[in-house]
Amino acid sequence: MSDPNLLQAGYFHEIILTIADHELSVSSIRVEPWTRVDAGDLNIGERE
Repeated sequence: MSDPNLLQAGYFHEIILTIADHELSVSSIRVEPWTRVDAGDLNIGERE
């Protein structure tokens, strides 16, 4: 797989795997765009 858009920036990727004694499978894949959140002033710029 060489798709350059496989894991795009700005998106949340959740991949759930099922692991058994002799098996590994992908149970589900969820991809959602990030949403911007205004966190306000976090006071991380200036320190005493």
